[in-house]
Amino acid sequence: MQKLLLVVIIAVLAFVPALAEANTGDFTGGVAIGSSYAGVNTAPANGLIVQGNTGIGTTSPANAFDVDGAAVIGSSYAGTDTAPSNGLLVQGNVGIGTTSPAGPLDVEGGTAVSGNGSPINLYAQNGQASGNTNGGSIILMPGTGHGTGVVGAVGIGTTSPGSLLHLYSSNSTDEIVQSTATTGYASLTLEGSSSHI
Repeated sequence: MQKLLLVVIIAVLAFVPALAEANTGDFTGGVAIGSSYAGVNTAPANGLIVQGNTGIGTTSPANAFDVDGAAVIGSSYAGTDTAPSNGLLVQGNVGIGTTSPAGPLDVEGGTAVSGNGSPINLYAQNGQASGNTNGGSIILMPGTGHGTGVVGAVGIGTTSPGSLLHLYSSNSTDEIVQSTATTGYASLTLEGSSSHI
């Protein structure tokens, strides 16, 4: 009888903590998942390490981390803002090829951008790209490490620019400098360090 009572007490004590938890699975401390990770590797404090693929919104993740749907990252964004369909909202800086991004999007290494037949719009505005007229500057600084080091070249219409700014077109049309200001005229200023331009 005493042994039976002891078993009941142990079962109740094991069940009580589960009643106090807010979710189906609540864990205090780090968690390791996987036959080679569990009991071998130490997860970060209150963190998670997973040996296999992880899927959110999908039952067949093909990569280390697959998300089917939208995602939001950031203490002020999560639970407040809605990401676009199958899109991503990030509150802080994003680094690709770098562990210390200096801006909202910092890409280290070669980058290819293709509009696939559609225009590629580059805005320098405070806030959203549309409906905001408080514009800023667009700075192109070829070189290494955020524009420092050996100066490179910018090519428009050519993949092998031969100078700091190289514009190329096979069409027999003039390049256009246009201003929509109600006063004044559009202008193109060429400045050199000597009398030669």
